[in-house]
Amino acid sequence: MNQSVNKFNATSQESIFRRVDWYFIIFILVINAIGLICLFSATHGAHTKGLSDRFVAQLVWLSGGWVLFFAVTLIDYKYLSRFAYAIYGLNLLALILIPFIGKSFYGAK
Repeated sequence: MNQSVNKFNATSQESIFRRVDWYFIIFILVINAIGLICLFSATHGAHTKGLSDRFVAQLVWLSGGWVLFFAVTLIDYKYLSRFAYAIYGLNLLALILIPFIGKSFYGAK
């Protein structure tokens, strides 16, 4: 019985790292890097000094996305299943509100 208690306490830290799909994270990091390289090459020229505002904004959004990704990854999916209907309802509400409060850019909303 003592081993099961120790195993339960030890797995709290270990299970976090075992739950993460590291191949998926590496794949997404590679895609992020390719996107950043493309954005940098599109916004940076021979006479450009420093980083463009778009590139810096992309880095900020990308960093925030990774923080959110790891925060959601650390939450047990069984806990999220309690709120599945509420999350689904909020997503449907957001989709319904798009025609009314969405902004149009080049014909897309």
